[in-house]
Amino acid sequence: MDCGVCVATEIGEVGSAAQVENLGFSHAWSRDSQLIGSDCYAYLALAAPSARSMKIGTGLHPAEVEFATPELLRKTCLAGTAQELPGQLRALAAAGMAHVIILPSREAQYRNAGECSHKVMARL
Repeated sequence: MDCGVCVATEIGEVGSAAQVENLGFSHAWSRDSQLIGSDCYAYLALAAPSARSMKIGTGLHPAEVEFATPELLRKTCLAGTAQELPGQLRALAAAGMAHVIILPSREAQYRNAGECSHKVMARL
């Protein structure tokens, strides 16, 4: 199963893609909003050389959360303890899901990605 993470799209933080790749993530998504960060395509162009095997691309605009209904969230999002999440991921993989994206808050991005890598992905 592929696991991706949304990274801060800041020109000064182009090393973030390599940092999450070192944590074991296979994909890095940059936020496509110049209102909350740098131009995502400029970021991707600068970050690409440091991504050894990781795939990088653009993610969803944060304003799109208004379209997320409780039913949609239950069917598509993960919530639970580190012990519960691997079971949820395995069930989704058995149903055909092949890719996961983690979207932590910007302030906690690397801490959350690291915890997910060590506590959840290691159990898959």
